[in-house]
Amino acid sequence: MTFGEKLAQARKRKGLTQKEVAAIIGIAKSTLTGYEKGTREPNLLRIKQLIKILDIDSDYLFGIDEKQGEYLELIDAYAKADERHRNIVCAALGIKFIG
Repeated sequence: MTFGEKLAQARKRKGLTQKEVAAIIGIAKSTLTGYEKGTREPNLLRIKQLIKILDIDSDYLFGIDEKQGEYLELIDAYAKADERHRNIVCAALGIKFIG
């Protein structure tokens, strides 16, 4: 997954639109679109802001450590699962399911 794809995925996971993120960090929506499409590159200040706002790890964002991506995929799968399947996961982990 590319930097831009990870950025877009993290933004969507937070439930934010491109317009909202762009407004928070003080850039045009088209600039953020460029980051996500890979046609533009953010400077260090923007990267720091994006990491903080989207609650992502820089190592994951830059492809240094892909483990966070695996964890996020598992969290997404759990969130999309129905109650029965969440119960199964919780039982396997030895924790109580809170519906």
